Amino acid sequence: MIDELVAFLHRDEVQVRLFDDPFLHAKAYLFPNYSIVGSSNLTVSGLIHNSELNTVTKQSGVAKQLREEWFNRFWTRAHDYKDSLIDELERSKFGAYPYTPFEVFLKVLFENFRDGLEAEGGSEAQGGIIELADFQKEGFQSALGLLERFGGVMVADAVGLGKSFTGLSFLEEFLLKRRGQYGGRVPRGLVVCPAQLERLVWRPLLERYGIPAQVVSMEAMGREDFDWKPYAGFDLVVVDESHNFRNPGTGRYINLMRLLTGAAQTRKWCC
Repeated sequence: MIDELVAFLHRDEVQVRLFDDPFLHAKAYLFPNYSIVGSSNLTVSGLIHNSELNTVTKQSGVAKQLREEWFNRFWTRAHDYKDSLIDELERSKFGAYPYTPFEVFLKVLFENFRDGLEAEGGSEAQGGIIELADFQKEGFQSALGLLERFGGVMVADAVGLGKSFTGLSFLEEFLLKRRGQYGGRVPRGLVVCPAQLERLVWRPLLERYGIPAQVVSMEAMGREDFDWKPYAGFDLVVVDESHNFRNPGTGRYINLMRLLTGAAQTRKWCC
């Protein structure tokens, strides 16, 4: 249908003008011997689906008067819009404009992250003890929305962009800021990380910021005698260096899946 409309618009005898000063809200369909004036837009909804009210007058004199005294008054003040309309139609999802794969990818990204891009104001989760850079705040808010929507999220920032502090912000958010939402009980948080990071990074950070979370190393989780049951009731699980769990055949992967699915209220977050 769009191809037929574009072909019609390309005809020399077809003219299109746009009147936009001031906004013209009237709808009229004028022919040589009759006219239609009413509320219907020239759309599928306006012509078929909506409940509209239109008056059809089958008098050539009335049609002529509407053309000469009403329509021409706006037509002469409008500007040519034919080429712009054709371009818009060809660039629409129904047109034949050859979008590049990159442009299609950008469109997919925009549609998927529209809500975050259109959000006003700063991060509500800021103002706590964890200070994040602006780019980290944006990533944290986006990840927080995904976590609340799906119950889990993966943060895949490059090395050196502060994913550990993003993880700390999640712990602060759920264990401290939202602790009143757990019906009187104290929420529990767990950090899963390599043994070296347990000693050098996570335990010192949790102690420095006073965040009451437990830590377990992924090496411990990989042992045959690891008991996952004591770790199954946590409300938030932060997994650092989660690429070490990419092999589903390992003991650490199996135990991680057990503790993540061992309690209905558990939330997981991987980075």
